[in-house]
Amino acid sequence: MIPYYLLFIIPIFTSFIESGTATYQKKTKNITISVFFLMFVVMLALRSIECGVDLTNYKSYFDSVRNMSWQGIFDQDVETGYWVFQKLISYLTQDFNVFLAIVAIICLLPIWLLYKNESEFSLLTIVLFVTVAPFSMFFSGLRQSIAMGLGIVVWTCVKRKKFILFIITTLLATAFHQSAIILLFLYPLYYIKITRSWIIPVALVMLLILAFNEQIFSFLIAFFERYDERYNNLETTGAFGTLALLVIFAVYSFIIPDERKMDRHTIALRNVLLFSICIQCFAPIHSLAMRMNYYFLLFIPILIPKIIEYRKDGLLKLTQVSIWVMMIVFIGIFFYKAYWGADILQIFPYVPFWE
Repeated sequence: MIPYYLLFIIPIFTSFIESGTATYQKKTKNITISVFFLMFVVMLALRSIECGVDLTNYKSYFDSVRNMSWQGIFDQDVETGYWVFQKLISYLTQDFNVFLAIVAIICLLPIWLLYKNESEFSLLTIVLFVTVAPFSMFFSGLRQSIAMGLGIVVWTCVKRKKFILFIITTLLATAFHQSAIILLFLYPLYYIKITRSWIIPVALVMLLILAFNEQIFSFLIAFFERYDERYNNLETTGAFGTLALLVIFAVYSFIIPDERKMDRHTIALRNVLLFSICIQCFAPIHSLAMRMNYYFLLFIPILIPKIIEYRKDGLLKLTQVSIWVMMIVFIGIFFYKAYWGADILQIFPYVPFWE
């Protein structure tokens, strides 16, 4: 468990330097974010196949792909992009841990750059990434992890109004994991301006989705043949905790900021949070919804610090208290789940490849 402790302890130490001048703060913010992601890349690169429930299967794929012809690669009926990627890497190395290191860099580099450039409070961003964003998935689901990294690139294309590149990047992410098709929603989400006047109709829509989630889910899943075959049976997951948390974040995001100060980018991030709540309304009936939501949960670690930055006059002390409350509570929850949680993806304790 020591590596997980260090993921928090070292960034906490470096973040204390951020109390310097404004210029120095920017430099130390970059240091804090960079140190964290460097440590995370090393952890992912050096982990055993026992640290991540799906890694045994992924190693089997990687070991077999070197002997496959290119015709066999393209005969894969779904997510061919991942098989092409494996084949290309197999020309460089046959070591699975080197492959894991390459995957880790590809997955995390876009997220690192986004957080480094846009986080207003590096330590809070790190804590939210480890506890609210799909941190555990990077240990286990290689295909979706690559797709999530590409999802950040998709977001960059949206910001820069590169529509054709946005479509191409989304399709590339979908070639690694079919669920990435949901990234198409990022374009309209970025340019819709949802303000406080929208709260009531948006809340009503969310309530309707939650009330009729079974019927809506069954209708939507029918459009995806692969998922319809594997996930057409609804299940009771009891996954209301994340939904409640996202609603709390949404309330916070509308109460704390001065709407006149907020820029389009922050409003767009808040829109993504609202859409994330809509997706999460399906999580209580099927775990697939949670996986579809991973792409959008990655934006919460930069949204909440930006909301605090645009706070209303007179809310400085309240937001300062809320920062420390969030960090203490979420770090506590992380280690509680690490020791006593279900550990579905089997990432606790951390196991290096030499053990």
